[in-house]
Amino acid sequence: MNNEGVEQLDLAIKAYSQTERQMTEPNPDLFFNRATIFEYLERYGEAVRDYNTAHSIDPNLNSLSKAGAIIDFVVQTCNLV
Repeated sequence: MNNEGVEQLDLAIKAYSQTERQMTEPNPDLFFNRATIFEYLERYGEAVRDYNTAHSIDPNLNSLSKAGAIIDFVVQTCNLV
């Protein structure tokens, strides 16, 4: 991904974070979408955190399995190294 694309994703993360601070009720889609961006940027810890938060708000989302897949990937990668 080029620098412009990364900059756009960073702006999206900032927008999601600003929206989170202003929310009166938690929105699982906000956390799920931000987690997806974190995952794409390989910021796995933040992605897992947001996927877990999305799951705690709405267990019907597929977010818990996505968090688990990231954890499995990181563990497998560490084992290979």
